[in-house]
Amino acid sequence: MAELFLDPTGFDSQTDTFVSASESAKAVSYSCDAGSAELASVERYVECITEFNNTVKEFGLLLDSDATALREIKAQWMNADNAIANYTIGEVALKGFKVLFGLDEE
Repeated sequence: MAELFLDPTGFDSQTDTFVSASESAKAVSYSCDAGSAELASVERYVECITEFNNTVKEFGLLLDSDATALREIKAQWMNADNAIANYTIGEVALKGFKVLFGLDEE
């Protein structure tokens, strides 16, 4: 399993930067006015532009999913910090002892 380091002092600003950059990326859109041209190359160009715009929309959905995941990570992180903050040193030592000797009932 991969390890992930989260910088507690910069996490919010990094998340905000990610969301801002995501919005910029999702706003990318191209168009082509072929006018009355009936050339195969122009039609293919328009198809490519349409496909590109659809790809950007799909990518935007992935970016939204990542932003949601970042917010969920922070929420879980805060919950874990809260749970850890409520432990006494004795409880931590007892838990470590149980894990060390295989007595952990969880």
